[in-house]
Amino acid sequence: MYLVSNAYGLDPNRSLSQYVREHWNTESKFPGGAVNAIAQTSDGYLWIGTDRGLFRFDGFNFMQVSFSSIVDSSKVPILGLLTDASGSLWVRVQGSDVLRLKKGKFESVAYGSGRVGPHVTAVSTDRNRAVLVSDANHGTSASEEKILRGLRRPRWCPAHRL
Repeated sequence: MYLVSNAYGLDPNRSLSQYVREHWNTESKFPGGAVNAIAQTSDGYLWIGTDRGLFRFDGFNFMQVSFSSIVDSSKVPILGLLTDASGSLWVRVQGSDVLRLKKGKFESVAYGSGRVGPHVTAVSTDRNRAVLVSDANHGTSASEEKILRGLRRPRWCPAHRL
């Protein structure tokens, strides 16, 4: 049993003006454009997914991240970011694979033996922080290491019934 009387994020004896703070925008230091997603990994980095690519922020500087060896361009829009239970960063790239940053390297995530493909509609986590990927062709799948295992196939409604 744990008892906590108070837990402060900031020192209650200091005013906000006593803290150092900065404002970043496209005119001053932030090079990324519109922000679509933000995630923080266990090493403290903030990852910012924008319409101009993926950026890593260390608290002082923004660095554009390259994964051009996996996808056609590192400046492709990033639609989603999240971290899983093991601390890996997952990246939903527009019109391309779902990527995972594991042990400092980006890798493509596949369905069984095939690539994820451009039909991913959502990436999320369950209550245990396992990654779930929804795809118009494959349905919903759960992550198992580097492979996605199918959980539910998509259901299609005939057009005349809509």
